[in-house]
Amino acid sequence: LPDVSRWCAQQKMSLVATDARAELLYTERDWRVACAVLFGSEAHGLEHDEMKETMTLVRIPMRPPVESLNVATAAAVVLYEAARQRGFLSLTNDASLEPKGANLAEDRSSTNQIEQ
Repeated sequence: LPDVSRWCAQQKMSLVATDARAELLYTERDWRVACAVLFGSEAHGLEHDEMKETMTLVRIPMRPPVESLNVATAAAVVLYEAARQRGFLSLTNDASLEPKGANLAEDRSSTNQIEQ
């Protein structure tokens, strides 16, 4: 992972990770900027050392008794949101699918960063 982190820094890309305890919802992050996303396993998530390498943590809200999503589902949810924010829905010509008044919160990465 340190190699990935270094590569992202060289490319001026942020490194984002999903974590069930993160304050920032995945819909509140601005996915229009270049980034790489880390997903952990369903059973264990990401290790603390892996999360220390990231710049931002985001969470996908879940209702009890759901405790986790499998990695394919989590990736699909986050990547769909990234595509939505990047305007892919405007290519469908279906106005009913367009986001209504999307109000993205400022990326609060400093409040979601794991202490090193």
